[in-house]
Amino acid sequence: MQRVHATVQRSLKARQELALWLPGAGRGDEVERAQGAGTDNVRGVLHGEVIPLARAFNEARVKTWLIGGQAVELLCGGAVRAHDDIDFLVRAGDAGRALQVLQDLGLTQVHGSLEAGNVFYRRADLLVDVVPVLEQPPRCVGDLAGLTLPTAFLTDTPVVRDGVSVNTLTPDMHAALKGVVSAFYGAPMREKDLVDLAALRRCGFDG
Repeated sequence: MQRVHATVQRSLKARQELALWLPGAGRGDEVERAQGAGTDNVRGVLHGEVIPLARAFNEARVKTWLIGGQAVELLCGGAVRAHDDIDFLVRAGDAGRALQVLQDLGLTQVHGSLEAGNVFYRRADLLVDVVPVLEQPPRCVGDLAGLTLPTAFLTDTPVVRDGVSVNTLTPDMHAALKGVVSAFYGAPMREKDLVDLAALRRCGFDG
């Protein structure tokens, strides 16, 4: 129990440190932070870099799953909320190549590491979160290894946008992830998670 508590504390500390890298950090409001990152983020539409990133990962044969608010908007086909970053689960065996793809696109590492369980890369107002994940059974690594993921968590759900296949999770697995993360940190869901859940229900999740 003490080990789990220490892991959660490290993860919470990492998130607090990461806030220093977010656009407009310190103002305490998600929409205000997003205002420093461009109009698309404020309006809550799919970030213009999601498709180029997915294309680059596909071309490098890097297996990814888009998650977070960007994935909800991809599935629902419309604006849902403002965003801080773009989140990708990456097959652990491909994670090194994923980081090389980001570096080739001009992004630089600003926080975390693959070994710790997630790593952030940034270029100007673009912030990308890469989370390595093992497939059989699905589980994260490092400080996030304690996340209990459903067996069907990594069911491929490709969505074609602008001629590019963007892989993500099923709506019910996105919803499950919200609960898993909330339980892991021992905290209630954030407002943006509740907004995502409401959107997922509208586009096919009935839980």
